[in-house]
Amino acid sequence: MRPALQVLGEALAVSAYQTKVSGARQEEVFVTAGNGSLLLRIRSRRGEQERELRATAGMLVLDADVAHQHYFLSLRLQADNRPLVAVVPREGRLVQVTLVESEPETIQIGGQSVDSERLRLSIDQDRRDLWVDSEGKVLRVSDSASGYSAVRTALPSTGP
Repeated sequence: MRPALQVLGEALAVSAYQTKVSGARQEEVFVTAGNGSLLLRIRSRRGEQERELRATAGMLVLDADVAHQHYFLSLRLQADNRPLVAVVPREGRLVQVTLVESEPETIQIGGQSVDSERLRLSIDQDRRDLWVDSEGKVLRVSDSASGYSAVRTALPSTGP
């Protein structure tokens, strides 16, 4: 999977997104934002689909199996604990994301103990756990409903 996200301004507003999935399930997904809507185009072996969704201010992209997109989510949820709207491009739907619980937790990354913040998220009816460092960088993601899990093998660099 090769995702590419384009954002604008300090608010990091989504302007375009593309992902290409290769292997057994080949598909390409394109998302373009404009005039209060998102145009999703999905190409696969089954053909091409287009769908238009209503865009909201501050909307995020949260594609299945793309752990680093949770970085934007963690920053926004920790700054403002209100529900956020995210587009799940490969599923062609919008979801509501809410921070249910936040607690400090020490985890192991690359054989080192690391202080983190464990964020328990509600994404529509599903639950997802996200561990981030003090800068909001994603250390681990776990989605028990889908079985998806991603863990860093080394600590992220600090600073800009």
